[in-house]
Amino acid sequence: MPTGAQEQATAAPGGSAQTVYLDYRELDTRIIGSRLNITPRAEPYKKEPDWGGRAICRGTINSAFHGVEKPGASPDHSINLPFAWDYKQGKLYLDVNRNSDLTDDAVYSTTPSPGNYYYQTFTNIQITFDAQASAHRVLVNIAVYGYDGKNISGGNLTWHSYWQGKALLGDRECQVGLVENPNSNA
Repeated sequence: MPTGAQEQATAAPGGSAQTVYLDYRELDTRIIGSRLNITPRAEPYKKEPDWGGRAICRGTINSAFHGVEKPGASPDHSINLPFAWDYKQGKLYLDVNRNSDLTDDAVYSTTPSPGNYYYQTFTNIQITFDAQASAHRVLVNIAVYGYDGKNISGGNLTWHSYWQGKALLGDRECQVGLVENPNSNA
């Protein structure tokens, strides 16, 4: 996807295709949110931090929308992001490079909550939808929730980034935006 902005939108006859150059943008406010589809995992990853005997939740974030992991679905329509959640310490370990090593990526922290039910939101997370070096990052928040001693119950993902550009519709210049979503049907 081009990252350079075009100064003005290009004129195109009605109904014909036009090229719109988009710039990456981040916002403090949420653009869109959705419930996560998470597969729990019991066995440890190849390399993990020392949990100090604490119970943790492990799993893989498959997608940000349920139902896209159907047979024949494009692999581009899933996130497949392994993670471990240390809810007692308020820490989320994401395997952003997908190498089964939770010690070589950033750790996200929040204030741990008391009690036996946990709901924690981790903010300003830069992730890619695949592990390819050419993939660009998007800005999201991830919230996870569950009960003490049980594996992950669920979570939510909110996008805080999008792509913006200008297009001509008839004789009117319009701003257009695109929220990158690996689960689109495109």
